[in-house]
Amino acid sequence: MVSQPEAQLVAEVEDKIAGFLRGKFDFEKEEAVIAHIAVHPRYQ
Repeated sequence: MVSQPEAQLVAEVEDKIAGFLRGKFDFEKEEAVIAHIAVHPRYQ
């Protein structure tokens, strides 16, 4: 598990937050270690 996530990606639907991912992301290698995933109940 990632103890201190270095990035947070937020998902929006119609300008409202639908969820987010927190973790470490290497976009050049297209790799990620996800520490937390959250989705608003409305979008589950």
